[in-house]
Amino acid sequence: MFGKMKFIVAGLSLASIVMIAPQVRADDAPPEKKPAKKDGGGPKGDRSKMLTDELAKLNLTDDQKKKIDPIVEKLKDDMHKLMTDDSVQGDDKKKKGMEIMKAAMDEINAVLTPSSRPR
Repeated sequence: MFGKMKFIVAGLSLASIVMIAPQVRADDAPPEKKPAKKDGGGPKGDRSKMLTDELAKLNLTDDQKKKIDPIVEKLKDDMHKLMTDDSVQGDDKKKKGMEIMKAAMDEINAVLTPSSRPR
């Protein structure tokens, strides 16, 4: 059971690192702009899709989905606010992002049951 929990935590931790990493790189060179994908994704859309894909792998009931969807939306909003907040920089931004992700993970884990964990 703990191995399955590690899988979920690892997947969402990866998602948080991918979300935060571009923001903590050196300021000496502007980031390279990539064209947006036709599905409206672009780099940030891909990160959100990654999280959604990980959650889709779980065996969630409709009730669990209704409880988790607002958690994910709040996570996306909080991360967007953090990434656009110029008053938080470098390691502080990374630390705050990890706190936001951990809080969301704790909420999601509270909703999960043994039958909704990956097999």
